[in-house]
Amino acid sequence: FNTLIPLSVAYADADGVIVQITDMSPCLSQEARGCPQDDYRAVAPFQYGLEVNQGYFAARDIGVGDRIEYQREAR
Repeated sequence: FNTLIPLSVAYADADGVIVQITDMSPCLSQEARGCPQDDYRAVAPFQYGLEVNQGYFAARDIGVGDRIEYQREAR
C-alpha cells in the first residue's frame, strides 16, 4: 500500500537464510484494505524482510537458500 514501484521481497529466517522471494505489484487502491494480502504471505516462518526493486534478486542470481548478511555501522 502506498508503494508506487514494483518490488521483490526476500523473506529470511533468523539466520538470514532466504526462505521465499515474492514479487509485488503496486496497489492502486486508495485504502489498504483494497490491496491484495493473501498473495504476499510468506510460506515459511521468517524474521526479516528485504524489499528491493523488482527483479533485483533475479538479475543477481539470488534465490531461496542464499543468505543475507549485513554489518552494522559503528557509531
